[in-house]
Amino acid sequence: MTAARVGALTLHHDREVSSTAAMGLQQFVYINARDNLIPSMYFFVDLLGDVENLMPEQLLKTAQNISFMFDTVKDRVRGFDREWIEQWSGFREHVESHVLAWLTHHESWLRDEMLRLVNTFADPRFRSLEDES
Repeated sequence: MTAARVGALTLHHDREVSSTAAMGLQQFVYINARDNLIPSMYFFVDLLGDVENLMPEQLLKTAQNISFMFDTVKDRVRGFDREWIEQWSGFREHVESHVLAWLTHHESWLRDEMLRLVNTFADPRFRSLEDES
């Protein structure tokens, strides 16, 4: 619930509001990555599926927010139990499915942003999660 409410503010047109919300969500996830990361990230990834209502600037902010959250926790995602790792794998597949849909878009900047997002999973810290399962 927290992630959805604060996450919605990260898309606010006022840059100060959106930046403050993103930093607040970052701290929320950083405090307890095990419990807060995946639910918070699902909010943003599900926004990528809202093709009818998502404006280009919101799409860009959403992709940047996802990358921002990944950067926040990439050093904290180790030593989690098998259940969490299975949830992570499902989450990764969810991200990849949305990214694949956007890779067909006619705007090259959007395709580049989506590729950058999915390449995040190639980071050795995230790849090691897949090796643990």
